Amino acid sequence: MQPITIMQSIHEAIRRELDELVQSAQRLLRTPVEAVPHSIPVLLERLRFLRSVCLYHASSEDEVLFPAALKRVPSTQAHPECLHEHDKEDSKGFEDNAHLLSEILNLVRRRVGEAQVDRRLERLVEGLNAMRGDMLHHMQEEEADVFPVVSRNFSASEQCHLVWRCLRAMPLRLLKQVLPWVAATLPPAQAEEMVGILCAGAPADDEKLLELLLQYVRTRPAKPHVSEPADHSKASQRASKRRKMGLLQEKAASPIDHIFQFHTALRVELKAFYR
Repeated sequence: MQPITIMQSIHEAIRRELDELVQSAQRLLRTPVEAVPHSIPVLLERLRFLRSVCLYHASSEDEVLFPAALKRVPSTQAHPECLHEHDKEDSKGFEDNAHLLSEILNLVRRRVGEAQVDRRLERLVEGLNAMRGDMLHHMQEEEADVFPVVSRNFSASEQCHLVWRCLRAMPLRLLKQVLPWVAATLPPAQAEEMVGILCAGAPADDEKLLELLLQYVRTRPAKPHVSEPADHSKASQRASKRRKMGLLQEKAASPIDHIFQFHTALRVELKAFYR
């Protein structure tokens, strides 16, 4: 496969996760109220993870891939300002759905009527579906306008270096999750090709980092997703219980993150904050 295909593999992993989020929200509509709190922290964690992936992935394209494509082919339509003007909307979609999940959890804790919880769950499904549709559209634009330009106008070696630089823009704590997550979507042969692309793209002074990233690629992904409760008929009796449950917090960053591409990480978080 061409090296730039790794960027499309990231898109495929995002698509799969978006599909799973929507399906998980739909299952909540068929779940007894007392079981809903078990699934909400899991969905919140998955939303946070996917939001981080999307923000850093978009930032690396803005700072590495799109400028390189525009410099090589000035007439290309792969303009980052056009393609990523949607970042604000995507970020808001994540935040709105996370807020809605927290609201649902609070309603269940307060033991309100089932109808109110169901209305919020229906809004959640609608919100996740809308966010999914927007993101699929944006990724299709990039795959149609940007990736072919890189494929046609950059050698395999140049593509390897671009892919490395895009991945290098992500903080190490995120790469530790993203690389196994993406590799798990690939057939074994393509996962090994991914290893070769990273080896070809990494500069000599990044040898230690390369060894670490190759270890991540070959690591079986440990998803933080717990098993979801089995579906139950809405006709069954639904007895509410108050449960003491705090929302999951994001894992603390490793100290090396403050060294590894600190400025890139700071820019992304500041942009997200001001949105």
